[in-house]
Amino acid sequence: MLRNNRITCIHNSSFTGLTNVRLLSLYDNQLTTILPGAFDTLPNLSTLNLLANPFNCDCHLSWFGVWLRSRRIVTGNPRCQSPAFLRGIPLQDVAVPDFRCEDGSVLEDRSCLAGPQCPSQCSCMDTVVRCSNKHLQALPRGLPRNITEL
Repeated sequence: MLRNNRITCIHNSSFTGLTNVRLLSLYDNQLTTILPGAFDTLPNLSTLNLLANPFNCDCHLSWFGVWLRSRRIVTGNPRCQSPAFLRGIPLQDVAVPDFRCEDGSVLEDRSCLAGPQCPSQCSCMDTVVRCSNKHLQALPRGLPRNITEL
């Protein structure tokens, strides 16, 4: 349980490796957005408590309304805090066209964007990781999951 904290966003690697989690409570945090794929690594998730969070129901969260409607997960109906015309409406009840952003909108909370993962002693370019001639004594930790060359 992660209730009553100050968590502002969930990115797509937040729960990597936690395949046995069935209940996830993020009740009463400061969640405004959740990045696509955030719960993809939780195949056994059956209860997701997101109540009492100030969700910004803009274009960055549109995927989540669709996701909630397509899953058999108990959620307690988390609600939009903004924009004003969606305040109080359950996320899963917001129509896709209503999750909109102003032209040129960017994700306000930059900390929610998962930065590119690359071991500090290596160099990375897209899906290629280079760690040659670094005098390594063990395999580097934190290798990106999508690498094609190492």
